[in-house]
Amino acid sequence: MSDMREFAALLHPEAELHQPPEWAEPEVFRGRDGFVRGTFRWMEDWELFRFLLEEIEDLGDDRVLVRVHLIGRSRKTGTPFDERVVHLWCFRDGQPFSCQVFFKEEDARAAAES
Repeated sequence: MSDMREFAALLHPEAELHQPPEWAEPEVFRGRDGFVRGTFRWMEDWELFRFLLEEIEDLGDDRVLVRVHLIGRSRKTGTPFDERVVHLWCFRDGQPFSCQVFFKEEDARAAAES
């Protein structure tokens, strides 16, 4: 938990975490504490969870795409989870501000262009 709190301290004070639009009820978590809460809310369903950073692509205009490999197992069912996702990060005042999570890279790129 302390690693996540340390990471959150680097975020813009009004940071936003946007869950994938494919989720039945996607939420937006706001502020540093909200960002941490949203991250842990998702992670609480998984055990043996690993977050592997694969690549960062600078899109210019204070935006980057981050390709991430997520590996874990459902705490409730034991079902394995092995998924690649893309985070679209936007920066404000030189700090990470908004993280939008997408299952498809083309969706992340479309959001970056809008």
